[in-house]
Amino acid sequence: MLLRNRFLFLLALAALLAFLSLSLQFCSPKTSVEAEHQWIVVTQVHLIPVALVKEDGLTAKNRKRIMPDLLTEPSGVDPLYEAHMHCNSPSATEHSMEGRVPHNFKLLSVHILIRHGDRYPLYSIPRTKRPDISCTLSISREPFHHHLEAFISHMAKGSEGHMDGFLSSLPRYPSHALCEMGELTQTDHTTRCLCADCAIRSVFRRVRVGSVGIEEIDQLCKFHLYCTKMTMSDLFCMHCAQQIAFLHDEYEKYCRCYLTIFVAIPTPASVLLQIFNSTKKDGGVQESDALTHFTPYEYCVVQHLKNGQVLRENYLKKHKLLPSNWTAKHLYIESTGKSRTLQSGLALLYSLLPKFDWKKINIRQQWSTIFCAGSCDCPMRNHYLEEEQRRQYNFRVKSGQLERTFVEMAKVVGVPTRQLRASNPIDSLLCHFCHNISFPCTTNGCISMEHFKVIKSFQLEDEKESQKKQLYYKYSLMATYPLLNQTVMRMQRIAQGRKDEVLVLYSGHDVTLSPVLSALGVTEARFPRFAARLVFELWVNGDKIGEHFVRILYNGEDVTFQTSFCRRKSQQFGQSMCPLETFAKFVKRDMFNIFNTTNYYDACHRRAF
Repeated sequence: MLLRNRFLFLLALAALLAFLSLSLQFCSPKTSVEAEHQWIVVTQVHLIPVALVKEDGLTAKNRKRIMPDLLTEPSGVDPLYEAHMHCNSPSATEHSMEGRVPHNFKLLSVHILIRHGDRYPLYSIPRTKRPDISCTLSISREPFHHHLEAFISHMAKGSEGHMDGFLSSLPRYPSHALCEMGELTQTDHTTRCLCADCAIRSVFRRVRVGSVGIEEIDQLCKFHLYCTKMTMSDLFCMHCAQQIAFLHDEYEKYCRCYLTIFVAIPTPASVLLQIFNSTKKDGGVQESDALTHFTPYEYCVVQHLKNGQVLRENYLKKHKLLPSNWTAKHLYIESTGKSRTLQSGLALLYSLLPKFDWKKINIRQQWSTIFCAGSCDCPMRNHYLEEEQRRQYNFRVKSGQLERTFVEMAKVVGVPTRQLRASNPIDSLLCHFCHNISFPCTTNGCISMEHFKVIKSFQLEDEKESQKKQLYYKYSLMATYPLLNQTVMRMQRIAQGRKDEVLVLYSGHDVTLSPVLSALGVTEARFPRFAARLVFELWVNGDKIGEHFVRILYNGEDVTFQTSFCRRKSQQFGQSMCPLETFAKFVKRDMFNIFNTTNYYDACHRRAF
């Protein structure tokens, strides 16, 4: 009995010591010299103390483990943040996961579906001046892409290529001094206003602040609300900006920057220290300085030149998707009959295949925005689209806040509310927002940022409501079957040994990508931004002959296991990809289960009760 009691006592003591050890690892004692801690900054993780200083001056061993806390977007839905993400500035940094698989897999084919780059509005707000935006490319403006000059020169030789139908008569890059409706644009996005350039060149030159050290910045960042999403070694936090108060009303007034979208500042704390110490002049911000010095430019073409460069590094240089002597049979390219989709496709293609031989290029024109080719006859698809539009209308009229906003805006421009609503003002306002242009003003007042926030917030709420009702989901299944079926059939041919059409490019619109994402079941994806890309990769397992897999990536993010048909396959197969047979089974049969049928024709012509 005595031995047993001793054993239990030792067991309890061992458990207590283990608990204390774990507590010491994850909890650091507070000391009076906590301000003297040294800090390291890990990309997209919180600041973590690496050395504790005792009162006697000796350095104690720090047993605290580094627990990464990824810094993503602000908590909750922020309409300005979402609008900023939709603008998709080429200067923003993103991490691409294309082509990143285990070394024993070989890449066989890639299917790329893109949305065109930034464009001029398709609609105009009644009785307001059109945004003054140039659509002429110039290599003398910033930012400069190293392919831009060569791209402009190479497009002049486009007559040697073959383009179907109306495409051959379209310009191959933007060339108008004043943008036309729906044309690709050239001016900068608001991210520049969020960068240090804006601070250095204009506003911060005349904001009076004291000298602030990096230690104080770090201390403020310690109590941050949320930090910026960056890839540099130093982080600058939103709360830091609020505490130092270098963003005053003048900055918001003349730069139109808001803390809620202050998320893309490529500026380390060391640079900010220089800014703070160099801004000691008296006086406030002058409008002339803000407008004169702050004149950056960016191009929609750069958005896809950047995309093409990323894909070239991952697919051609790393995985050798195309042979060095590739021919026209290795490519398949389609574009709708709009200049913005043709130009976007050519920009991506040129950066993907620099100085390509025009004689090897054959661009087919697609008359449908959903790329349904010869399978566009589908009455039930149209039925579900009409039902979805009716749902949108009913949801809109129930929003009292949205209606009040339209009434206020209609009074500003002096037109009936229904006329303003019919002009789809969010399209024009988004262009103003993305290009850092003041919202329209009249003698009755100005359309404000609050108006824009209300409309954008409603859009985000409407997207959630649409997912619940599933009318758009049913429309999407029918609308995208022809495109997905072509993709599966092409992949199956390549898996059987065919070597043609290994690189496929579809250049379309938001109404092209959005239903594809919905049909795949990727419900967490954002609405397609400007220059969005959706990629389907086909891989073969080099260790096991005959095993083919599919990866699906949206804007560089792997969304394979967010799809409805592969959501649980990662655990079942222990793989980082989805089997090709699973994808094919979904497209050929499973996507029609919701219609109580097994094929596309019956789903299109059998009315559901």
